Amino acid sequence: MPVIDIDTGPEVTEIRRLLSSRRREDAVAAAQQHLRNGYSSRDFLRLVADLLEPPRKGKRGPKPSPPALWMERGEAVERLRSEGMTYEKAIDRVAFEMGSSPSTIGRACRYYNEALDEHSRLAREEQ
Repeated sequence: MPVIDIDTGPEVTEIRRLLSSRRREDAVAAAQQHLRNGYSSRDFLRLVADLLEPPRKGKRGPKPSPPALWMERGEAVERLRSEGMTYEKAIDRVAFEMGSSPSTIGRACRYYNEALDEHSRLAREEQ
């Protein structure tokens, strides 16, 4: 059971409950309302100061790894597309030939195209 400070009022308890329920926007709204009503205690002001800090951005944990064989799969799709095949048909054909699902080939193809775009951007910056 969490330790609760005896001096903590119901306002602070309400905001902490909202935060523990991952309802940050509701907690900020409640804090704003209590401030407008003139409520201030040491714990409440500390909590409001913490709410003023911007929320952490980005995902936690390691970045996802690139799809397996992304270059080979992306090149295969691009080769078929250069021969006049539509994107969907090229994805289906490469999926069939490589024994993968179309969603896996699509993910690899998107990764391949992002890598090409990044390479092109870096090449333009060098000039």
